[in-house]
Amino acid sequence: MGRSFPEVIDASIQEALERIHRDLADAVTVGLGTATAARFQTIATELRALGLEAPAEGADRLAACVSPEADQVDGLNAFARLVQMVDAVRVRLATPPDLSGRPALDVPALSSLQVDAESLAPLAQASLWSYPAEADPVARYSYLVRVAERLRRGPIAPAADGLAVWSNLQAGALIVESLARNPRVAVDLVGQAYRTRNLVILRNGIRLLAAVSVPHAPLPDEDLRMRLLSKAVRAQRPLVAHEALAAYRLAKGLPAYDPREPYTGADGTGEAGIASRIKLIKDLGGKPKPTDPWFAHSRFFGEAELQQLQGPKAEVQERLSRIVRFDKDRDRRRRAVMALMFLEDAVASPCLREALRDPALEVRKAALWGLGALGDDSILPLCRRHLAVNSEMTDEAATALGALQDSRGFPVLWSAYERNLAQHRTTESLGFLCEASVPILTKVGLNPSMMSRAGTLRIFDYVWRDGAADAVLSMIDATADPRARSLLLKPLVLSDLQEPAQLGCGTVSSAGSRTGPSL
Repeated sequence: MGRSFPEVIDASIQEALERIHRDLADAVTVGLGTATAARFQTIATELRALGLEAPAEGADRLAACVSPEADQVDGLNAFARLVQMVDAVRVRLATPPDLSGRPALDVPALSSLQVDAESLAPLAQASLWSYPAEADPVARYSYLVRVAERLRRGPIAPAADGLAVWSNLQAGALIVESLARNPRVAVDLVGQAYRTRNLVILRNGIRLLAAVSVPHAPLPDEDLRMRLLSKAVRAQRPLVAHEALAAYRLAKGLPAYDPREPYTGADGTGEAGIASRIKLIKDLGGKPKPTDPWFAHSRFFGEAELQQLQGPKAEVQERLSRIVRFDKDRDRRRRAVMALMFLEDAVASPCLREALRDPALEVRKAALWGLGALGDDSILPLCRRHLAVNSEMTDEAATALGALQDSRGFPVLWSAYERNLAQHRTTESLGFLCEASVPILTKVGLNPSMMSRAGTLRIFDYVWRDGAADAVLSMIDATADPRARSLLLKPLVLSDLQEPAQLGCGTVSSAGSRTGPSL
């Protein structure tokens, strides 16, 4: 059980929490340059005195990260951890201190916090799509408690409201934990997840598959779990392929991916990883069409950059990271960021987070987009901040959320769309959320004022072009607006269009977030 607050919290303890929160918030606002190891150690001592062990451990790690011996990556990781600690302290300041004699629930993944069970009662029957639209950590943790409660009643399938959980990396971890001991049900749900095109749903499916496969290694090739992992290894998204390959090798009883090996498909002859991308670049011969994927265009990546990917995986990462961190030419730094994005390997995330502080705006923009493409959900607070007002990074924040495809980005994008911020990018990125968008778009289709906007119709169109045909069909009956119905039916009635499931192939935009056909 997690710890609850003491029965009585006096004014001095409340004051201590508020002071800690101010200190942490100042460090986030001003930057880690003003922070010292001694200050974080003091905060850790104060937090332990309040019985808050998890945030105290975070403060200990922060102290180590800002010490003179720490490197730049340590400092960047510290900054991300600092933001999380600010949220954690805010939750405690907003939580009723006295839970004695009242039902309390542990917050998943936050062992030292409990919330009042009665406060969640009004949300018990709410849609799982009712996650907080703003940066409200109290509501966010309450949502995780609600998902955990729902999972105790049985599995959640990647359909209807369940799409909200499956297309959310944070809530998806609860699905993996709840089904890790039930392989039969888990495999069935992974099969359903494979029929979607949302990147986060696919990644949660692979993580669930790994949880029910690796502990039983070695598994034979004919085992359904191995067949599903093998299928994912050949996915068009390298991020999915790399994660599936790592699980496949362990489930097969093989050694883990060796950094001395080259990237899978780096020579352009294999099926997995980046092979299909390399083959497309070479087939186009430097003459891509506007509708071809972003990486085929020389201003982003192109054939000339392929040489950077040759060699062992660790060597490639070190080469590109060195350029991002130390090269004096800002265009070379930007292109190295795009190369890391092309590889779609999460190991590049620390380097790209560091690039968010690059003096060149174009490098920072590329890094934010790249982190979205790498599935790094730590960008959510940053994107939320840039989409709250019009800034120099607003467009890239919208693009990054589209590439991330995490459902938590939907209310952020929709709010920006309603306020006419980054209209083209928000419209495009909402469409790229694919199945994750459908339950909310169904309600949008019933709203005449929203359907009167041309951008809303474009969002429906993007969803079609991304190949989410089955999901979109579920909206037709519920959508009253005749223009929306006509657009949704378009691929079924116009003979010169391809089959809906093939419409996503080759279609791309600056968001670069198309996931390709289902697994």
